[in-house]
Amino acid sequence: MGFQRRLWAESGGRAAVVGCRHALVLEPVHYKRELGDLMLDRMLRGAISPEWPDFGVRLTADNLEPHLVHLRELQQSYAAEHPAVAAMIRNLARRQSD
Repeated sequence: MGFQRRLWAESGGRAAVVGCRHALVLEPVHYKRELGDLMLDRMLRGAISPEWPDFGVRLTADNLEPHLVHLRELQQSYAAEHPAVAAMIRNLARRQSD
């Protein structure tokens, strides 16, 4: 009997980009218990939050590329709506690579 691996992405939906992150994430690697509960409910119970229905995507060979395309579209949309923030991020990335 083997261990079955499943890969989940919790970013990319409205929940991660707008509402949930700001309220439930302390910093990029630490989050509040409420976010952990939301993740576990989605991954283990298949529960879909009425407040954040697009939170948590199980990644498979069939949906990985479309999911990455969706994330890129969200990034481009955010950059278009927030050009100053996008410029700041680009500058930070350039400094890191120098």
